[in-house]
Amino acid sequence: MNPFLSRLGLPDDARALILHVDDVGMCHSSVEAFTQLVANGMVVSGSVMVPPSWFPHIATWARSHAEADLGVHLVLTSEWSTYRWRPLSTTDPATGLIDEEGYLPHTGPKLAGADPDAVLREWRAQVRRARAWGIDLTHLDTHMFSALSPDYFPHYLQLAEEEQLPCLLHREWRDRYGFVNEMRSLGPAAARQWEDEGRPVIDVVELMGATPPEGRLRRTFEIIDAIPAGSLAEILYHPGIDTPELRAAAPDWPERLADFDVLMSDELPRFLEASGITLITWRALRDAMRGAPVTA
Repeated sequence: MNPFLSRLGLPDDARALILHVDDVGMCHSSVEAFTQLVANGMVVSGSVMVPPSWFPHIATWARSHAEADLGVHLVLTSEWSTYRWRPLSTTDPATGLIDEEGYLPHTGPKLAGADPDAVLREWRAQVRRARAWGIDLTHLDTHMFSALSPDYFPHYLQLAEEEQLPCLLHREWRDRYGFVNEMRSLGPAAARQWEDEGRPVIDVVELMGATPPEGRLRRTFEIIDAIPAGSLAEILYHPGIDTPELRAAAPDWPERLADFDVLMSDELPRFLEASGITLITWRALRDAMRGAPVTA
């Protein structure tokens, strides 16, 4: 049983789930998708990408929607070919945070050898900018799982502790992260210590990944069915609305449109209710961690 369930006021055998929207602020489409989901009444959490150009749009919206649950999607990579973003904290390629094209590296492996202290400075800059724009941050997580690299993972936990925020930290370490061997001992040990210190650990983290657009609702149902009793779970989505910008920027735009359709569907709330799932948010986890009254 996840000990955080009782701190949320839930029974020991509850199945608590966060429906999480990644990449908010990556483009206009991502902002519109998240704000429409909130307006539709879906209980979702989101994480904001601060370096991309559409960050001010989501930050401005967040200031007038205090109920929205938003954290920082800590960014070290800029993966697309024709739409890129730069670090906030440096213009020095020697940090390892700027590639030969002048942007954050395309992928995690290209970060190999990046200065961990420079990584921490960049993450701090992203969090501080989000706070300066008035976002009531609820959590930290990691774009393309780059914070889960053994080189940067200690700084990820350090930043979460500095900010007194929960961060995405879970018990399973899978090959999809690209550095699973190094993290098999470091990750679970950190999770145990994190939990012992009164911070939340997520038991099950799933993402749609390469699931084809037509199968994403069915895959969501399969994940929900498999969530064990007594656990906290999170499903990661990357929803977007259909725009020329999204189609030009993101090769996976069909999957992003499908994720939006899944989260807007009438079938999902009915399935969640029938499954006995309790939807929670990172705000609830943050408030419980801080000993404050828990809100939705």
